[in-house]
Amino acid sequence: WRFCLYFAYPPLALLATILIALAVSVWVASAPLPFAAVLSFAAFAVVFMLAVHFFWKRRFVLHLMDLWSFSRDFVRQRRTDIQDKLDNFAKLTVSGVKSENYDEVILVGHSTGGALILDAAGRTAEIDPQLASRSQVSVMTVGSTSLKIGLHPAAGWFRKRLQSLFASPHMNWVEYQCRTDIINFHKTDPASLMKLDMGETKRPIVRDIRIKNMVSPETYKRIRRNFFRVHYQFVFGNTEKYHYDFLAICLGPLPLMDRANAPEHTIPELLPAANNRSKD
Repeated sequence: WRFCLYFAYPPLALLATILIALAVSVWVASAPLPFAAVLSFAAFAVVFMLAVHFFWKRRFVLHLMDLWSFSRDFVRQRRTDIQDKLDNFAKLTVSGVKSENYDEVILVGHSTGGALILDAAGRTAEIDPQLASRSQVSVMTVGSTSLKIGLHPAAGWFRKRLQSLFASPHMNWVEYQCRTDIINFHKTDPASLMKLDMGETKRPIVRDIRIKNMVSPETYKRIRRNFFRVHYQFVFGNTEKYHYDFLAICLGPLPLMDRANAPEHTIPELLPAANNRSKD
């Protein structure tokens, strides 16, 4: 239901804008003014455009409408430009893994990027089925909305690609979710809902995080009612020590799977050992 509210936000904003503009238009049309009928159309247009400029742009309505149309086209495989980009990304990933220059390769996707990175990871496995066994390769989705693609009736191709990806016992998937963030699918197992056969090992590893533990009390008080700001905290830097730290996961010495599998309170204890075996 949380995601439904977020999903319904753009059309509700559109409907509210139309109703308000229509009310103003009717009021102008009924006023004892010369050319009232013409002025009523102008009033409708002015109110509508003011709402777009002062409310829609600042409240992410236009951004979400773009996201609606993009997601619709992506799930129906109509965005050939994105398909090309994902193919190129997959080739670069395979090349990077084969170079053996990295201790770990993490494919990260946030929000709608959660679906895109899963698709990209599937493409890497199609290029090189032994990819995950060559190096420590993991997929990490954070604040992901991949289920809006994965559960769509037209996404059979997407689910098939993921099934092939996770057929490899070496491919890991970690998903971080948050109850405070209405944009992600909190307390769900995306693999189970998409009916993916993940084998005997339960994947993905789903970890719950709390935004208020990642930032100072002052910061949390300022951002907690801003749904989009909370959503982006997944990929922002922490101001407090916490088991989920985006920058530490991507750039730090502790491998993702060690972090994801460890109890929260033991992670500080693992860091000295991780620092000792880090190359840099």
